[in-house]
Amino acid sequence: MHSMPPVAHPPQRNIPLLRDYQVACVNHVTAAVDNGEQSIIFSLPTSTGKGVIIGRLAEEFSARGRVLVIVHRHEIVEQLADHCRTFCDPVGVVMANRDEVSNPIIVASVQTLHPKRLQRLIDASPVPIATLLIDEAHHATAASYRKLMDRLRNAYPNLAVVGCTATPFRADKDDLHAVFGAMVFERTIPDMQAAGWLALTTYERVVVPLHLADM
Repeated sequence: MHSMPPVAHPPQRNIPLLRDYQVACVNHVTAAVDNGEQSIIFSLPTSTGKGVIIGRLAEEFSARGRVLVIVHRHEIVEQLADHCRTFCDPVGVVMANRDEVSNPIIVASVQTLHPKRLQRLIDASPVPIATLLIDEAHHATAASYRKLMDRLRNAYPNLAVVGCTATPFRADKDDLHAVFGAMVFERTIPDMQAAGWLALTTYERVVVPLHLADM
């Protein structure tokens, strides 16, 4: 009697349970895109799980076409890709010598996607890029982001652009409304403190034996 070979089971993903405001944010963003909005932004303070929200949005929008997630710094590409992988697979990375351009969800740094590489990503699949998710979207007023969005919109006129930021304002007064349309969801630091998701701020006076007049 021959023994049956072991059955291979897909790996289990530990899918996080979203907090109430994270669920509300996902619902507001998806509803706005469903209503035809093609350029929107949402804002949440640092340490409130924006990466988890982006991962959940990537899963949601992957049913509509390919999803491209753009980050500002190379060192957080893999971190954000891991957030996406908790909800769905496969997730590709386009950065340095990694060129996983044909995956349904792709995370890349804006510096990586020079015109030739972006074109290779566009040509890699007949499935259109339906959604562009931009982390740290307050940087999106820069020329590099605008050129990227223009090229993607030329290739995909129905592209939905969703920005995410903890700082929906810029010290140099560049207007995010020049890049994004409606702010579809926003929670401030006081909002999150009042809800118990962020600790209250405490201040302590530090006396420094320094007199500017003596300098």
